[in-house]
Amino acid sequence: MSRHRFQATSSEFGPVTVWMGYDRPLDGFFFTVFDRSEDKCLYDNLRYSEPHPKSLDKWIAKAKEFGIALPAGLLEELQSERDNKIGNKVKTWDIEP
Repeated sequence: MSRHRFQATSSEFGPVTVWMGYDRPLDGFFFTVFDRSEDKCLYDNLRYSEPHPKSLDKWIAKAKEFGIALPAGLLEELQSERDNKIGNKVKTWDIEP
């Protein structure tokens, strides 16, 4: 699976670390929000009946609901990973100190 990590400030949770990615074996995307220290999971995609949707729409809406700005280029990169079945990739996006 690919994993993309970035820090943001959520209107719902305050300072957070977000993990998004593409799970190649499940052929879908995931979205997880942690407190900034990553000690406590605040939200994860496994709470849904369809935890790994094939479209990013659900996670885009959830990020918007939580007031989390996504890094420019992230969605295009994730979609490319699904289109090309790319896994085992880890990337940290430097968008917020």
